[in-house]
Amino acid sequence: AGLWSGNNFELMILGDGAIDPRNGAIYLSYIDMGTFKSLDAGNTWKQLNAAGHFAGGNPEALVVNPFSGEVFVSVESGKVLASTDGGENFRETMNKLAYQFAFGSDGTPYAAIDDGVMMRNAQGVWNVIGDLRNVRSLAMPHSTLYAGNSEGVWKLDVGSWRKIADVQGLKAGGLVGYPG
Repeated sequence: AGLWSGNNFELMILGDGAIDPRNGAIYLSYIDMGTFKSLDAGNTWKQLNAAGHFAGGNPEALVVNPFSGEVFVSVESGKVLASTDGGENFRETMNKLAYQFAFGSDGTPYAAIDDGVMMRNAQGVWNVIGDLRNVRSLAMPHSTLYAGNSEGVWKLDVGSWRKIADVQGLKAGGLVGYPG
């Protein structure tokens, strides 16, 4: 979290942010304030309502699917909201707190949660992959899914998680990878 300065956002605590690579839309989620969107490089901002979903939960993670433009916001009250229309309308897509998201080269979303790693199938149903728990970070470079938790960094191999590195203190968002 950090402080934003300028354009009427002084002294607000930033929870997370994302940019839609397809159109340059900027999304920022603020603690106790909700999620905002700018279509003009930050000159003007629109607060996204999400039918009151943001009122009771601070943002944990905010991301835009680089393939579809779908916006995901995870709030600390323990749910993930999604919008397929640039943030105009949100729906609850998962009743879990997600710490980070990753996307397959086909746009399939994955989420890091306490129960492990979840993948959303084509029918919109989220399912746990394997038996890894307390996942805080995800990355998916070159179609290989990696996950991080307090025990280390793991790689998904044919449906099973294999530890590839001992890392202490890995925090949410600690892994970064680009789909491809």
